[in-house]
Amino acid sequence: MIEKKLKKMSAKKCIICSGDAFTSNKEGEHYCYYHRWHVYKERGWARKKPQKPIKRVSDKQKIVNQSKFTIKQKLIALNGKRCFFCDRLFEHITLAHIIRQNADTKMRDEEENCILSCINCHDVFDNKDFRKLKNVEKVLERMKKLDEKYYHRFITKNKNHEN
Repeated sequence: MIEKKLKKMSAKKCIICSGDAFTSNKEGEHYCYYHRWHVYKERGWARKKPQKPIKRVSDKQKIVNQSKFTIKQKLIALNGKRCFFCDRLFEHITLAHIIRQNADTKMRDEEENCILSCINCHDVFDNKDFRKLKNVEKVLERMKKLDEKYYHRFITKNKNHEN
């Protein structure tokens, strides 16, 4: 009995590769295991996953992004695309905040709180290895002038981090 079923199955051939067919479409055309996607496509079983919608930026975030952009453009006009720390020219330069944005949201939009930095120096400054950088004294002086409490917290936190 199993042999009869195998013979019936093997009697049907794939219209693409002439291999043993096991599925067919509406017109009665038969497909092998490898080419069965034709049938799935036709029947709608193999639909693509829906794409994720693009996240919309809130009005508040648009204002923040615009202010950062204008500050960055002013600093580029003054200094060019030169890193504050290593003093090298870069094609892609980032805006580094002396006092972190989440520490004081009012200081986020202040031009005095921002410097231009390459990606490497910005990463070093943010990851507590800031003493390796060249112009750190100037940054620390500016930090102390802007917010003395933040400066002391920053220094003590980094001394504890080094030990």
